[in-house]
Amino acid sequence: MRLPIFCLLALVVSCNLMKNESIVGVCFNTKQSDTLAVIQTSQLHNFDGEIVRVKGIFINYFEDVALYPQGNKKSESAFWLNFTDELASRYSEVRKLHSRTVELYGRVNMKRKGHLSSYAGSIDSIFCIKPV
Repeated sequence: MRLPIFCLLALVVSCNLMKNESIVGVCFNTKQSDTLAVIQTSQLHNFDGEIVRVKGIFINYFEDVALYPQGNKKSESAFWLNFTDELASRYSEVRKLHSRTVELYGRVNMKRKGHLSSYAGSIDSIFCIKPV
């Protein structure tokens, strides 16, 4: 009788610990861009080739790793994401931000349209992503 009660108690405690897991961002070399103003995804086409700080919904599905504008689920309005090698090496942490509002830093590339060219553009060389 003690074993089933112990197992149930262990399950409840582990679930509560998982709920309280804090989700943090992953950043490298942010000194160069801490002063950047936050850009909305709808304005990114004006910043082609520039490093930006942008806010949106981070989606991380198979063949859909993108930043979507708030309230818009159309890929034509989203930006495909390409991370730096440093950030990609910590992708297990980045994945925890799926479906959350994030702020990220990277270079806008309006020529690259992501998977099957179905995105508005891409944000390349992303070196910081954090929850808002």
